[in-house]
Amino acid sequence: MINCRLGPLTVLSVCIIIVRVTLLSLNIPKTSFIIFCPVRNNFALPIKLNNVDIKQTNTFRFLGLTIDSQLNWHIQVENICSNLAICNYVVWQLRDHVSIFTPKAYYFAYKQSKIGYGIICWSNSNRINEVLLIQKKILRTMMFMGKRDSCREVFKLLKILTCVSLYILNCVIDVQANLVKFTNKFHSNRQMIDQYILRENSLLLLSKHRLAMVAASSRVLPLKAYNHLPKAYRDCANPILL
Repeated sequence: MINCRLGPLTVLSVCIIIVRVTLLSLNIPKTSFIIFCPVRNNFALPIKLNNVDIKQTNTFRFLGLTIDSQLNWHIQVENICSNLAICNYVVWQLRDHVSIFTPKAYYFAYKQSKIGYGIICWSNSNRINEVLLIQKKILRTMMFMGKRDSCREVFKLLKILTCVSLYILNCVIDVQANLVKFTNKFHSNRQMIDQYILRENSLLLLSKHRLAMVAASSRVLPLKAYNHLPKAYRDCANPILL
């Protein structure tokens, strides 16, 4: 891991050394960098490598996720909404010719996986409600419902999770699968608490934070969701059974 407090030029030099040690090559024309900042800014940092300017960008794709400089995930949500809009059109074309099981299988096979991929990271976006609205639109199209009809019972009938429910499920499964990592992270504090018989002994400790951005991040919310589970579920050894 590279300490980014060393400065951008030092970090770039360390990256070049790592690339050379691993016998890889750096494609300078395709190389770009991004500056993360919680607020919008027009700060430009000129960086040159072998007398070639390194391009500064505000967004980039990493393992299928679109990450922006403000970490608000707006572009990622827009991509998901665009993909779900295509799903709504396909369901509209299919519903008059097949049974309800075919569009439902299409949704589960191609679209729910799109929503669930990386949802632990991008779900703290303030535009996640747009994903839920398109999910409701797809269900209304699938079930020949009106534009203002409630979808609460339809979600239960078709056993389709909303994006919020899918986020909570992924958080709980991720924490349960990596329970040792979360329990050992604050091992000293846990030993001090376990000396007393408290209701919170079986709960995971949250990391200390002061920013609302951290409180809504993947470092804190998954642990909160896990702590709200009944104790019988938290003691479950197999995360798949959750």
